[in-house]
Amino acid sequence: MAEPVRRPLGLLVAACAAILLTAADTYVVVLALPDIMSGVGLSTTELTRATPIVSVFLLGYIAMLPLLGRLSDTRGRLPVLRWCMVAFCVGSAVTAAAPGLGGVVAGRFLQGLGGGGLVPVVPARLAETRPGNPTDDGKFRGDGPIAAGGT
Repeated sequence: MAEPVRRPLGLLVAACAAILLTAADTYVVVLALPDIMSGVGLSTTELTRATPIVSVFLLGYIAMLPLLGRLSDTRGRLPVLRWCMVAFCVGSAVTAAAPGLGGVVAGRFLQGLGGGGLVPVVPARLAETRPGNPTDDGKFRGDGPIAAGGT
């Protein structure tokens, strides 16, 4: 008889935290935009020059959703997850340390690349940890969005 597969709570918590952080980063930057603008030397009247701060994140995010989901199917979930986390963290560091608008935009793009990969790969990795009980699949697939705050 096969040993039952236990659901690792730590993996679930880490996965939900990663998706929550990515989702929050998508929206929180809009609230912090006036502070970011003043930090790179833009006044609030120059909002049009600051739009890449938001849009370049979304560009990287949307571009990576299907690509990294498929890449994780062929190369493995954990290497892709690691790459996404590193890209997101490096992007955060670049954004925080950027002295000007160009650096902030580059950092936000890296954050988008990493964050866009987390969204499809994390649930796929969690699904791999489930035992093969198809009657339980619906309950399990609802855990992630509920734990991440329905984002």
